[in-house]
Amino acid sequence: MGGTIWLTTSSGVQRSFDVDLLQGVAGGSDSAIANVEIIGDGEALHWPELDADLLVHSLMQGIYGTKKWMDSCGGRNEADRQRFRAATG
Repeated sequence: MGGTIWLTTSSGVQRSFDVDLLQGVAGGSDSAIANVEIIGDGEALHWPELDADLLVHSLMQGIYGTKKWMDSCGGRNEADRQRFRAATG
């Protein structure tokens, strides 16, 4: 369990994400995490076994779940916290 997922945008930008920070994905088995579907034109990721959905745009901004989830993620850095606060008002 745990680990890292990588996203690569159509423009070539790559970003990695610690799955333990992703709401609904954290704590999932390796096989459930690996079973991810791309929704729409790459707008969202869906993990059917975990019933989890995350927007790629939000992930790229450092938003890994709801405000409550984000507040509970102790491993986050201050820059991500500021982006989250700005995005959620």
